[in-house]
Amino acid sequence: MRKLKDWGVGVSTADADAYPHVWRVSAAMLGVDDEYIPATWEAAEAQSRQVLDPILLRTAEGDALADVLLGIVAEIDGGPTRPLISAFSRYTLGDRVGDMIGLSKEPLPQPPIATAWPLLVAFREGLILLPGIPAIVWTLEEALRRFVLLFLAEAQPVSIEIPDANRPS
Repeated sequence: MRKLKDWGVGVSTADADAYPHVWRVSAAMLGVDDEYIPATWEAAEAQSRQVLDPILLRTAEGDALADVLLGIVAEIDGGPTRPLISAFSRYTLGDRVGDMIGLSKEPLPQPPIATAWPLLVAFREGLILLPGIPAIVWTLEEALRRFVLLFLAEAQPVSIEIPDANRPS
């Protein structure tokens, strides 16, 4: 939500309220006690400042996860998109988190991404106000999303299993 606000993305109150609900359901499915799951954005921000922000640090698990996620792209196309994915991920997550998860700094794609992405978002947000455009934009974004999934999954079915317990270690 912080990034959506930073980028000036118009989010309805209903959508903004629905997002913490999705997280509450997901956390409950993972076995997190209700008392630890914030119900509102204000509670989530307060919890983050108190509990998460002070302890964020680089871990072997974070490095491994970032490497796996970036490695998926590298395996598919031999690696040319990995610097782009790393640069975009670093842009969206910020340098602190990017450093923590071992994202490489990409001096060539980073400046164009940092310049172009806010312009693209502003263009999309401006178009969305015109009559009939939301349906067209949704269709184009859904087609793009499906293409990306098809590409990343190498045209194989995607199966995501939700864990029913925390890691054994």
